Amino acid sequence: MNVGFIVSNVFADHMVLQRNKPIRINGFATPHTAVYAEMNGVCAGGRTGENCKWEVVLPALDAGGPYEIIIKSSHGVTKKIRDVMIGDVWLCSGQSNMEFFVYQPDNISLGEKGKKLVEEANDTNLRFLRVEHSINPLTECDMLPDSSVWALPTDSERLSMMSAVGYLFGLELRQRDPSVPVGIISSSWGGTRIAPWIPEEYFKKANITSAIKRLEEVRKSTNDEARLSPEAKALNASFFEWIERFNNYAPEQSAKALAEWAQRDVDLSNWEKHEFSTMVQPKTAGITWYRKEIEIPADWEDSSLSVFFGALNDEDEVFFDDIKVGETTCHQIEWWAYPRCYTLAAEYVKAGKHAISVRLKDHGGSGGFSGNAFVFSATPEKKIDLKSGDWFKKREFATDKDKLNPRPGVVPGFIFYEYGIPSCLYNSMVKPLTELEISGVLWYQGCSDNGEPAEYYTLQKLLIEAWRGVFRNPKMPFFITQLAGFQEQRPENRLPDDYWKDFEPNNEGYQRIREVQKLVAEEVENVALAVTIDIGDHSDIHPANKFDVAKRLFACARKFGYGEDVPYLSPDVDVVVEKDGGLLLKIKNVGDGLFIKDATEIGEHMFAIAGADGVYKWADAKLVSKDEIFVSSAAVAEPKTVRYAWSAFSPFTNIYSSDGFPLQPFRTDTEKLY
Repeated sequence: MNVGFIVSNVFADHMVLQRNKPIRINGFATPHTAVYAEMNGVCAGGRTGENCKWEVVLPALDAGGPYEIIIKSSHGVTKKIRDVMIGDVWLCSGQSNMEFFVYQPDNISLGEKGKKLVEEANDTNLRFLRVEHSINPLTECDMLPDSSVWALPTDSERLSMMSAVGYLFGLELRQRDPSVPVGIISSSWGGTRIAPWIPEEYFKKANITSAIKRLEEVRKSTNDEARLSPEAKALNASFFEWIERFNNYAPEQSAKALAEWAQRDVDLSNWEKHEFSTMVQPKTAGITWYRKEIEIPADWEDSSLSVFFGALNDEDEVFFDDIKVGETTCHQIEWWAYPRCYTLAAEYVKAGKHAISVRLKDHGGSGGFSGNAFVFSATPEKKIDLKSGDWFKKREFATDKDKLNPRPGVVPGFIFYEYGIPSCLYNSMVKPLTELEISGVLWYQGCSDNGEPAEYYTLQKLLIEAWRGVFRNPKMPFFITQLAGFQEQRPENRLPDDYWKDFEPNNEGYQRIREVQKLVAEEVENVALAVTIDIGDHSDIHPANKFDVAKRLFACARKFGYGEDVPYLSPDVDVVVEKDGGLLLKIKNVGDGLFIKDATEIGEHMFAIAGADGVYKWADAKLVSKDEIFVSSAAVAEPKTVRYAWSAFSPFTNIYSSDGFPLQPFRTDTEKLY
């Protein structure tokens, strides 16, 4: 086998290597090739075996640089890795809130604050590596996806797509000690569950039979449908059966709309007028048409044009006058966030007034438009902004839930069969990193496992054990970001801020996953929890305040990564005493005392208490000393247990320690919730 001479691509120009740890460099070459690496005047060697792999280990160095690594083979090949710094390397991983970008105008990011960060970035001793999305459900990979490269903050294009949490965390580290270079690696993928990030060998070690069986099924077949679990197959069948019934819900109304509403000269007197920013479907599933008149300039004639929308949720058909220029259905991967770009042939493009119509199919929930929208011509290179000016809206039909049940499942299984497979993301997005030594891990994930808290408890512990194993550090610091408050994803059509007024205490939301995250942090050594209950957004699963997330993770790092005696724990309930018809809560981790931020009293719907019957009622709460809170309710005569912030979204999470950490969600009952 002749593989030439390859250095694993995690080793590249501008990289950061972990200080005070052996420097392992690896790659591939023809069997029995001798390999030598030199750095800082020190040389070390190795040799490939029959498997074609080689590794050279150079001695540890203290913080500094830049260095050049020269790697040579006995066949005369030389490779150089330039501008290498020695410092601290941290791995950031998880789903979309970790992937959340520094600045992307049409995607989840820090917005204008992120844009400013990108424009002002000039610290070349803060480097980063964003691992591109990649899936391998069958084998572990030795190489990163090709477009994953180390970069400097002055590379604004790459910085803008970097993890905001990771970059902000890096800025905190650099401010702590400017003499130590920092490398931040982001290996994240929105919407992913925890199982795909765990190595297969650890599923076997822990005898997680469901994961082992799933991997066996994948290996037995190359057919996509055959790789599905029976549950996923059933979901597919029910999902598409529902889609068919939805599309044929009101055939006469649909036929009339399709025949008439896209015509150029439609009577709009009975259509509603709407601005683009408010063009969001009602919560009831159904089909709505949106229409806007545009004027095509004379110099666009006989040149093809394209219609672009940042995303349309859920499915759509788009018309230029009565010509359908394109459609997107739920057969498209991640159709709800997939940008639409449809092209109209030049022969139909004539100067004058025309209509753009969007037939938007909302399956229920927060359907609508997001991002930019415009019509553009390639020759000349001009565009018409569709977001400005008047739009008109008309409902084709709304479904009746008694006649058409809610759509089954979140997505059909066949779409996510790949990145939902156990180990498939570890194999391709983490395994290639494991030759590196790292300082620790920042983990921000859990939304996609919300329905299975008991399993998540097992898998979160397993992932920590596994990553400590593959990175050769049994006590490696591991920091969990607890899920923030969140009610329903509808950023374009936000819930009213007092939507919670009529809610009763319940267990619906992220409460159980938050509790699991808290338990893991308490039970596993060198694991810490960054509480973020106060930064949530009731209408957006991606809260914008990543600055405080990074600061709290940094506090964990100061404690466990750097051994500093600093506060990092959020306040938590310590002792509960029945008193005066209520409960007196003694709170720990308060620093110099608790305070209520931006208010004089604790807000509504934050505490709930229950008597012996276990029925929870909202309670009044008062801060009665620097570390005591008294809760009571006229509806509960003899309270026994209490819950705090035990809601999907809690409206007034403004109780803080003097150190600036929010009181974390808790419950004192022992009811089995998962």
